[in-house]
Amino acid sequence: MRFPAMVIVGLAVTLSAVAQGAEPVIQVMAANEKLTLSVLEKYAPMVETYLQIVSKSSAAPIEDYYYLHRINVGSAISETQYDPASQHILPASAFLLLVRHAPVKFRPSSFVCMLSPDIHGLNPEKYRFVYSHKEFLGELRTVVYDVQPKQPGYFRGRIWITEDGHLVRFMGTFSTDDGPRPPYAHFDSWRVYVPAVGWVPATTYIEEPLPEGTLHGQIRIWGYDMSRHAANSSVSMQINNAIDHTGADVSPGQALDQWRELATQNVLERLETAGLLAPPSEIDAILDQIITNLQVSSGVAWKEPIHCRILLTAPITATSIGNTILVSRGLLETVPDEGALAAVLANELAQIAQGKPMDTRWSFADRLMFSDRVIFRKLSFAHSPREAASSAALAAELMDKSIYHGTFAPSVYYEQMRHRAKGLKSLFHPPIGDSVLSTSGVQQAVPREVQQRVTARPLGSNIVVDTWSGEVRLRVTRVEMDYPFAVMPIFEWLRPVSNMAQNQ
Repeated sequence: MRFPAMVIVGLAVTLSAVAQGAEPVIQVMAANEKLTLSVLEKYAPMVETYLQIVSKSSAAPIEDYYYLHRINVGSAISETQYDPASQHILPASAFLLLVRHAPVKFRPSSFVCMLSPDIHGLNPEKYRFVYSHKEFLGELRTVVYDVQPKQPGYFRGRIWITEDGHLVRFMGTFSTDDGPRPPYAHFDSWRVYVPAVGWVPATTYIEEPLPEGTLHGQIRIWGYDMSRHAANSSVSMQINNAIDHTGADVSPGQALDQWRELATQNVLERLETAGLLAPPSEIDAILDQIITNLQVSSGVAWKEPIHCRILLTAPITATSIGNTILVSRGLLETVPDEGALAAVLANELAQIAQGKPMDTRWSFADRLMFSDRVIFRKLSFAHSPREAASSAALAAELMDKSIYHGTFAPSVYYEQMRHRAKGLKSLFHPPIGDSVLSTSGVQQAVPREVQQRVTARPLGSNIVVDTWSGEVRLRVTRVEMDYPFAVMPIFEWLRPVSNMAQNQ
């Protein structure tokens, strides 16, 4: 039987620590953490930071920020920012985190640092470790230590270590002094296990009191290995859409259709390689069924099949690229039910029915050979206000003729978005695609009892994104009635590695 290198190193350090009389689990953790960071040097995952400042007086969001980049782990954590297509995305020139009695400004790189407590070594030479207790994180048993730096300027907080010496959670801050206001926000970072790699950074929750309210934030990481999935899925789509040349020539009309389809597939492939588009999943099929439900009773002659794909980003958006409708993770996380989602999809379906052709300049793949950092400026795919207005009547007709006629959820969802639009500009004005607020939405009187049981959900509901591959799956959660579009704490349900191996 062959053992992973990480296990062998951990075993060796354990024996060495026992021989020296040191606390074994801390020594093993320090060695494993160093090895984990060296393994991560091979990958460049996506890191998404979304922040909300919630008012002290009203408990309503008053401002939000959005930041997206790829990172590389080496002697330092470096990043490649995706340049904003909107002024509401957090600019790279923003300054350090928290300043008392001054406008709050943020430095995006300070949030990236929250992915590791100390990239240069979380070890007894630099820190004091005090045992606290043992605790289960889901099904995983861990040992908990309080950590204090021996010199200012390092991580201070609490860590959770598996019994075999792997860091899986750490909570605290980076503080330069013992004053009442640290320059960094407090955070709670989690890792998940990936076979043959180990425990990798996955999610972080941020919370810090500010003069005007409370900062809440989430950092989500995905796509350590998305390039392989992107290549496989794009090839399969091109094969599935290929022309059958057997016994017939291609007519000019067919050639034009395939030329436009080539442009669509090129763009989808580019979005996927940039880490923005999830690989095809079972959720795509659910979305396609909603599209079918809208089409069958519409009375419209649909020329080509229409399919859906999922953008992995939090800002709430939907848009169409050729005959493919893109919906964001944030939209799927926050919609209260299928009826509200159908209303959003109806608007994009109406856009396609208007007959706007795919921009065929993207049929030439070389036009997509630009840096990831400018992709939001190159590929916005937002419809104009005039296009949105022209499709609104057809969208309403599609809903009225469908099985979703009479549902109140779309009205509730749109109204809750409008109510929070001023404070959540980053969430409702996406860097790619259409703002759902730009559509007319469904407006009707909603009974009070319906308003009390139908509501938009917090971010993080409904959808789980695989940290390694970027694949998505459904999450079954209870309905959170009082937190529409809110940033909530994160709790990962961790399992022992042996249990996960048996389930694979």
